[in-house]
Amino acid sequence: MKSRFFFFAVLLFSFSFALFSQPMNGPRRGVNQLNLTDQQKDQFQKIHFDTQKKNIELTAKLATARVDLKQMLLGDKQEKSAVEKKLKEISDLQVSLKMNRFNDWTECNKILTPEQQKIWKQQLQRHLLGAENRRPMMNNRRPSMQNRQNNAPYPRHRMMQNIPQN
Repeated sequence: MKSRFFFFAVLLFSFSFALFSQPMNGPRRGVNQLNLTDQQKDQFQKIHFDTQKKNIELTAKLATARVDLKQMLLGDKQEKSAVEKKLKEISDLQVSLKMNRFNDWTECNKILTPEQQKIWKQQLQRHLLGAENRRPMMNNRRPSMQNRQNNAPYPRHRMMQNIPQN
């Protein structure tokens, strides 16, 4: 019995190791195809670290704004102007995150040679086309409206469940 457990533990470990050692998705997974110089690699790394730091800051602000919104909605009195202002703030933070990713891509693109830029753009196009093809599948997996109200699988729906009805 112990040998079976040990075998399955080793098997599970090897699968998890193989899973997490896969290259990252998106246009950066093909960075090796670009044949970057050492200087370009250093610049890429600096750009990505700066982007990650900005994303962490923006994500924290976004999470805080969402908690504030939830607190407003669950309060005794909901002020329409305050809720609208908070929703605008959340929307602006989401746009900032997307623009941060776009700026990261354009900054990396600037340091590439014209030949490398072609490859970089092709990788982005493949990534975007792949995302388009995945979206319909995601929509088909969503539960019906009735189930959403009962189970509230998404945080934004759970947030709306506890609002007192007037």
